[in-house]
Amino acid sequence: MFDMKKIIALCAFCIVCICIACTKKGFEITGDVQGVQEGTKVLLLSFGDESEAPDTIAQGKIEKGKFSMQGKVEVPELYVFMIEGIQGYKPIFVENSIIKLSGSADKLMQATVTGSKTHDELNQNQQIINKYQAEQNKIIDEANKKLGDKASSAQKDSVMALLERVRAKQIKEVNEFAIKNPGSFVAPTLILNSADELDPSIYNQIYENFSEDVKKNSAAKYLKVQLDKLATVAVGQKAPELKGKNPEGKDISLSEIKGKLTIIDFWASWCGPCRAENPNVVRIYNKYHDKGLNILGVSLDKNATEWKKAIADDQLNWNHVSDLMFWDSQLAKAYKVEAIPHTVLIDENGVIIANNLRGEELEKKIAAILGKN
Repeated sequence: MFDMKKIIALCAFCIVCICIACTKKGFEITGDVQGVQEGTKVLLLSFGDESEAPDTIAQGKIEKGKFSMQGKVEVPELYVFMIEGIQGYKPIFVENSIIKLSGSADKLMQATVTGSKTHDELNQNQQIINKYQAEQNKIIDEANKKLGDKASSAQKDSVMALLERVRAKQIKEVNEFAIKNPGSFVAPTLILNSADELDPSIYNQIYENFSEDVKKNSAAKYLKVQLDKLATVAVGQKAPELKGKNPEGKDISLSEIKGKLTIIDFWASWCGPCRAENPNVVRIYNKYHDKGLNILGVSLDKNATEWKKAIADDQLNWNHVSDLMFWDSQLAKAYKVEAIPHTVLIDENGVIIANNLRGEELEKKIAAILGKN
């Protein structure tokens, strides 16, 4: 005669084993979110290219304040947890494990996530980034209290230089982390979120040092794509030719106005950081123009009147071109420009010798070359 108690216990044990095996093959995210109606859908999304709709990785429904969703990742990936019909989101670094989320719908970004070692690593590094952001905010607050709206160009330059130093420290620490931790799935995301400019001479080596598994991560793949795009405008490459209309409608080309050193300055009248940097560029130009420094301003404006007014107001007394195509500018695309201000420094042979230098760093580079003449 069969012992039913033993059979039931054996079945229960098998179910537990099956669940554990499933978890090892994939992930399960469970949790409770306050302030959400019964039956509301919850989603785990992957955002790729900005022009594309997000991919749904997993989904579930709120039942009695709780939800559960399952899936599988080849390697740990950063996804976004969202609640249908509710603003806000929570980034989660998902790995094949049992992950728990707890929080409220109105403060989703503050929700706690446990069970993912990769997410824990992301949180630890985010605290470092927050430290630098707090330092930058302190500099800005103190400058506003002390100077207000009456800051001179020299004082603004001084504040910008302080901010640049803090930013440089943050980037350096992130890069050092990536170099020391080639097996970190968090490192590619940190680089993409921290680096102002993906200099291939720096980041190609960091990427190649990543483990093969890390290279399968979506952020690492995106990093590689961007580095490959930038290879043609990396330091040591011949600068692509630029030709466009100046404010008077005359064709101007880079090869025509090249000096011993030439700054290609990508900017726009509507770009606050560009306008803040302009006094520094004017000062450098006035100091080194007679020694062979030229500048070609390339504007991402779309309104000719505003472009011309900004040139006059900021006293940018050098050559300028624009196709007035905003972010669709073919001039900017030739140099893979995705953010401004952006500078490219080329020598008298038309070879790129530096990318995206500003403030003190730009002047130091120029002084090291033209200051000797």
